Amino acid sequence: MVNRKGFIKIVEASIAILVIFAVIIILVSRDNIKKTEDLSKTIPPILEEIAVSNNLRSEVLNYDVSKNENDPVNSAIITRLKDFVGKRVRAGINYDIKICKTDELCPIGENYPLNKDGIYAVERIISSDLDRDEFSPRKVKIFLWKSLKL
Repeated sequence: MVNRKGFIKIVEASIAILVIFAVIIILVSRDNIKKTEDLSKTIPPILEEIAVSNNLRSEVLNYDVSKNENDPVNSAIITRLKDFVGKRVRAGINYDIKICKTDELCPIGENYPLNKDGIYAVERIISSDLDRDEFSPRKVKIFLWKSLKL
């Protein structure tokens, strides 16, 4: 009987050690799991701010969709919008902004990231101001993606 009690205590101690190691491994592996950020939730508040702000709204509506993006006036508008978005996006996130007609697609353009995973895009239609005579809405599309770590 004495040998049997000693054997049972050794088995209990071994099981306790295995349980402790299993808990430690689980806790360590949880810390290594990357937390992914849903960037699609970042864009709508930015677009809402653009739609509500009279200055930014006018900028979007002043964008001439019949001209190229490299046109000096259009380029200045995009630069101001990029500055606005850049202040609201955390470091390590790249972005691009496109303005186009409401019935056209707004492609991402030359700044297309090499990593095709995790590109988030949301668009919003900005319609006319009250002081404008014509109704010429524009579509604003913001693209976000994580920077590549080299």
